[in-house]
Amino acid sequence: MISEAGPAITDLHKRALRAFLVGADEEWEVCASEIQGEGDSSQGYPTLFAFALGTMVRRRFPPPWSWTDVIRYVADLRIKLDEQADELNPRLAENVIRFLLSDHSLNEPPLTSANQEEVAGIQQMLLVALTAEADLDDAGVDELINEAAEAAMAAA
Repeated sequence: MISEAGPAITDLHKRALRAFLVGADEEWEVCASEIQGEGDSSQGYPTLFAFALGTMVRRRFPPPWSWTDVIRYVADLRIKLDEQADELNPRLAENVIRFLLSDHSLNEPPLTSANQEEVAGIQQMLLVALTAEADLDDAGVDELINEAAEAAMAAA
């Protein structure tokens, strides 16, 4: 029997996302190893990550946002990335943001029309950049994670 509920978000998933966001590499490695051992329930972390990214995108681009806002943000991010700018496909990054903002003018969602490894890398770069730009303290990081977890559970 297949469950219709979405993946469970556990304290481990929250700990892993927190470690990722604050750059606690050793803690991230421990959490990632534990998540890999979860089997079918390992989808909780990517779900939490996706909802955290969506939350940060919506915070950064409140209505009314425009394509120009998104294009300018990605261009500025590429400038900040300096030598790593080539790792951020601007069109794909713009489309990921627009998708998360529910832009219905996208012909295809970027999650189905592009290389999934590239999309995952862009999502990671965007979440790190948006979180750094928001200058979240520890309480802010916890608030983001809890808000994302609540949204993920509500969407399930």
